[in-house]
Amino acid sequence: VVENSLFLGLFSAFDAFTGQLVSGIYKRKPQLYASLTRTINVADILQFKSFEELQASVLRDEIEDFRRKSYVDQFKELESKFSIKLRAFESWPRFVECSQRRNLTTHCDGEVSEQYIEVCEREGYKFATQPKVGDKLELGPKYFPPSCDLLSEVALKLGQTLWRKLLPEEIEEADKKLNEAIYNRLQ
Repeated sequence: VVENSLFLGLFSAFDAFTGQLVSGIYKRKPQLYASLTRTINVADILQFKSFEELQASVLRDEIEDFRRKSYVDQFKELESKFSIKLRAFESWPRFVECSQRRNLTTHCDGEVSEQYIEVCEREGYKFATQPKVGDKLELGPKYFPPSCDLLSEVALKLGQTLWRKLLPEEIEEADKKLNEAIYNRLQ
């Protein structure tokens, strides 16, 4: 139970990170608000005391909608919105498998579903041993610690890639944060 809770907690932290990342991007590049296609009733608009309050509400709704999507769809949306490839890295298939296993752990007590197999294979994951629908997947010491490393890697790569692409004037600051992450990892 503790292991499953910790595993699910990894994804909760990842979700919080991606929400903060998207929020930070919009706050630093307010021109991106123009790309949002939300419709808001005039009555709802009039409830806000300021334009900034309205913007913050729209962004919160946008981030909530973003978080409800699968990780594959989230990355596709970011790629489309920012015209950048984000899934073209070696660990992508493992990340997809890990996120799909998170879904199995959350919703199916770890039992393999057709969707799990289909999504993993579609995204290029190669099973060492092909699971069957109904098999129960465990986490264990060979799976859980590498999952922690994997989510850290994906978060770091996602954050750094978007930061460097969307805010090129902050490259020196991005370099410093990357160096800090590398130093902390080496420690």
